Amino acid sequence: MSKERSQTGSSINELLARLNSPARSKAWKQFLDSYAPTIMHVASQYEHDRGRLNDCFLYICGKLSDNGFHRLLSYQKEGSARFRSWLHVVVANLCIDWRRQEHGRVRPFKSIRQLPQLDQLVFKLRFEQGMSLQACLNTLQGQFPDLTELKLAGVASRVNESLTPLQRWLISTRKAEAVSLDSAASGVTPEPADPGAGPDTLAEQDEELERLNQALAQLAPRHRLLLKLRYQQELTLKEVARLTRLGDPFRARRQIQAALDELARHFKT
Repeated sequence: MSKERSQTGSSINELLARLNSPARSKAWKQFLDSYAPTIMHVASQYEHDRGRLNDCFLYICGKLSDNGFHRLLSYQKEGSARFRSWLHVVVANLCIDWRRQEHGRVRPFKSIRQLPQLDQLVFKLRFEQGMSLQACLNTLQGQFPDLTELKLAGVASRVNESLTPLQRWLISTRKAEAVSLDSAASGVTPEPADPGAGPDTLAEQDEELERLNQALAQLAPRHRLLLKLRYQQELTLKEVARLTRLGDPFRARRQIQAALDELARHFKT
């Protein structure tokens, strides 16, 4: 029996229909069982490093499960393309999006790199990409089958508590400029990255954000510009260097680090 007719004898059209039903979680697991090798095969043509390949795979799974599996459900069964061929094209386009997004991206915070694997993945999906808890769950259940929404919320809360106000600010500025076209087109508003924060926690975070804004106002104009270009507009170091006439990306990196150091000093005072 071919994989197109796997999933306990159901056709791909029946499987896609179940993705739009209350049984979507089980159908998603069945989809990954059959098509994860295809996704990985396509992604491996764009990413050769094992770690980046796994990250790219998670990105693709997240995009395929976004907005109630909107991409997968857009497949036209009456069309001439077989599903596997159609999926190959969709995944290839997502790989291109992934490479564009990742080019010039800063490394994860050191505190995040020291966390367990699940926590790091939740940070990428929930905090950096702004996924909902359900989308995160859909993406991660193939790798963590015992994961529940309650456990996931606990992990997200733990990750949030490990972040400093400055780190939250850097994340929020990147996310503000990186709202996906899919979310914008569908009218979906990204959920806050801190599920379950109480009034006291929110008030404390508001005070920290106000202190951070005051620290930003004390920066030299050139340093404020560098941070805006790098972290708000997410330009690559090469682009920052070109726009600010710094000559090369290495000098731009040093100047940006100096701006962050200055910001941190003002924030602590």
